[in-house]
Amino acid sequence: MGAQRPAVDTTGRPGGPAAAHRPRTAVRLPKFTGVTQLEPYLALFRLAAWHNGWVPEEAVVHLALALEGTAARVLLDLDQADQRDLQALIQALERRLGERVSSNESKQLLASHRRREEESLGVYAADVQLLTRRSYPEFSAATREALALHAFLRGLQPESLGQHVRLTAPQTLDAALDQAERAEVECPNGAPEAPYCRTWGQGGGAGPLNTRDCALGVGVVGTSDP
Repeated sequence: MGAQRPAVDTTGRPGGPAAAHRPRTAVRLPKFTGVTQLEPYLALFRLAAWHNGWVPEEAVVHLALALEGTAARVLLDLDQADQRDLQALIQALERRLGERVSSNESKQLLASHRRREEESLGVYAADVQLLTRRSYPEFSAATREALALHAFLRGLQPESLGQHVRLTAPQTLDAALDQAERAEVECPNGAPEAPYCRTWGQGGGAGPLNTRDCALGVGVVGTSDP
């Protein structure tokens, strides 16, 4: 029996962790027409390739057969040899259907990014993280984490919420998101410009103020305690 071929890892290259593990139940790769964004679809493809333990020769066939409509025309951009090459097919998809956003454009978007009205905190944090990764792909994970945290705090709206979270001095993006979500839950009457509880995350033992205190403006940023 010949040696087992390396499976595709999460980046689409041979030699991933799935090489020694082939699950009993395979997952189906959804179709791709080119109408939706390519980047999330490729993330799904790489996850399916890892889960199913596909080697590159298998993965390229599954990816090609999942293409429909406009996306399937990408196969005509390649000669027969490249149609069977996983990296060549992914590169052809990116050329025809990928988002062309330079790191400089991403940096500008990140610098001006602010949380929109009615936008959930989770979506806002995820967008900040994505823009940071696109802006600084060469930086270490720790450096990108620090940059994402800074951008999240700078663009957090309403301003009273941003001021509250900054006062808690969070060390990570997850910690800042947690503080912001907890403040919004505890102060539901805080309309876009209402103040938020001062005591969150300060370690003073008083804990968050209750909803009634928030509504009355007791012990909140920008007010005086009675």
